[in-house]
Amino acid sequence: MEKEKDEILLETRDEGFFVSKIFELLGIVVVIVCMFLMRASLEEKGLISMQTVLMLAIAFVFSSAYFIIFSYKKRKILFYENKIVLYNGHKALKTIKNENIEDVYKILPYHVYSNADSVFNKTIKRWDTPRKLVFITLLPLLLLLLFLSYLASSIFYKSLYLKRYRLVIVGKTDKDFLVVNYTGSNQKKIEEYFNNLKINLNSIRPNYWPYVPNKGKE
Repeated sequence: MEKEKDEILLETRDEGFFVSKIFELLGIVVVIVCMFLMRASLEEKGLISMQTVLMLAIAFVFSSAYFIIFSYKKRKILFYENKIVLYNGHKALKTIKNENIEDVYKILPYHVYSNADSVFNKTIKRWDTPRKLVFITLLPLLLLLLFLSYLASSIFYKSLYLKRYRLVIVGKTDKDFLVVNYTGSNQKKIEEYFNNLKINLNSIRPNYWPYVPNKGKE
């Protein structure tokens, strides 16, 4: 890790990233089960063979498990006096300066937000009118995804407790954000850190919807 002039005030694992990887594994399992139930129809139409599906699934599961195990200790979020930095080993992946923090949201275990490099997590998804319509139209699918995300969080933390908050810290743009775990031994230290920035985390209401509000609004 590069030498930092600033003192490290707080260090935490990028736990949301690993929850998202477990979520991906659960999604693959659901797809495999669906294909297994439809195997006769798929093979009859010559679309795909079950042997191919199983080989791809096994390869994906083992590669994902290997990735999760060997990258767990590398991904850290470090809090400095004037910035928050996401590291993967020695490499800084993302930095948000404290002076640029514009919004902080609390999210619950069923949210799929994380620091993973995925299409969904490229930018903050706002709760605007088009997404409300999509939510209503695709409600069954979205409920399944939310359940899988909650299940992934429960597997990682080995607990069904719902109020395991994470913080979405948003900078100047919706592409500039970090997701930080806000439960456990670091909770009080994180609260103190943000108190110094004049941000009271206890006054922030949890966001229960799959998207976050429009910028600057509860």
